[in-house]
Amino acid sequence: MQALEKIRLTDEQVEKLEAGELVSIPASWEEFEDFLVETDYRVEYHDEQIIVTGLAKLIHEILVTRLAYLLTGYYLGKSFYVAGSNTGLRKDGKRRHYNGDLSTGQKWYKVANRLAFKDSIAQFI
Repeated sequence: MQALEKIRLTDEQVEKLEAGELVSIPASWEEFEDFLVETDYRVEYHDEQIIVTGLAKLIHEILVTRLAYLLTGYYLGKSFYVAGSNTGLRKDGKRRHYNGDLSTGQKWYKVANRLAFKDSIAQFI
């Protein structure tokens, strides 16, 4: 069995992320899972591509926080959770990983030391 070389962001890719652009990296599912554990950036996996996004701006965080507050009030007293950034969404049996700014759901589990909802009710990006 051949060892996989770890994916690392280049200086050029980091500059793109700092400028607010997306970076897409071709990768296997296994390479993605290794990268997910090691990166501080928000990452998703779709069609054999790692999608990396830069860090959020202040106005974005203010809007997401307000929406989380409203959703928490809406689900109050119900067996639902509202979770923020770095909460991944994976569907059973599919090699895809999405990372909304807010997610609501009932069942969650840990993936690469991060929370993930199984069959999220809603995910907001």
